[in-house]
Amino acid sequence: MYSRLGGTYNNSNYFTGSIITDYFTIPVLFNYSISKKVTLQLGPQLGVLNMAKLTIDGATTDTAYRYKTGDFGIAVGFNVKLPHRFNVGVRYVAGLRDINNGNVGNPGSGTTNHVIQLSIGYKLFGEE
Repeated sequence: MYSRLGGTYNNSNYFTGSIITDYFTIPVLFNYSISKKVTLQLGPQLGVLNMAKLTIDGATTDTAYRYKTGDFGIAVGFNVKLPHRFNVGVRYVAGLRDINNGNVGNPGSGTTNHVIQLSIGYKLFGEE
């Protein structure tokens, strides 16, 4: 999967800005069917940093060097089967690894990713 994460900040005394990070992520999810239509999901998610950009007062710079290239988190969510082979899902991923490599804010500040993922799918093969 390809995930875009980020946030904004406003320090009225100094500057306002935003950070955007893009990751290639690999969720490894265990599924537990609680009914014919609803499946719970739980498992680890690995991520590899692709890009990081910081924008302060309209000026954008590459800041990938400030972050560790790998991320690790735990995902939990559910998936619902819809008619005509469609499905929808929602998942929360809590980052467990500090992605700050010592160059973001206060070193050792515990910078982690937290994200809500929404999905829409279509089943190509098998039963509906």
